[in-house]
Amino acid sequence: MVDDTSRPWDDAEDADADGTALSEADEQQEVSSLLYSVTNPAGTVSVTAYLDGRIHHVELAPKVTDMSERELADEIRVIADLARQKARSQLHALIVEGVHVMGYDPAIMRDGLRRELDMPTPEEAAATVAEVFASRYSADHEQGD
Repeated sequence: MVDDTSRPWDDAEDADADGTALSEADEQQEVSSLLYSVTNPAGTVSVTAYLDGRIHHVELAPKVTDMSERELADEIRVIADLARQKARSQLHALIVEGVHVMGYDPAIMRDGLRRELDMPTPEEAAATVAEVFASRYSADHEQGD
């Protein structure tokens, strides 16, 4: 008879470096440190992505009901893409730092990640957010005045 009561994550992977079990709060902190969010300036759409760029969560404010379905879908798509880029840029930084720590030239890895995997640097991701926000939302603010 097989004991199906144990969860697959109840193993040594859930232990701290000294072998003590991680608390649920520690596990949540570990997961949340690998999540990256972007919120539109109006605060109506917020998207959180995992470190690898997969979308974790989309949060909508009640005010989104003022938007058409098409506008909302477009807004979610734009903000999700920015969250994805932000997360992947952090992965880029971690990989480059890891290569540097191992004693290799990080410039080669940095260029390869950008060229071969289209993985932006944190600076490039921040510039993209600034550019999108400036071009997409500055007109909204001007119309509201």
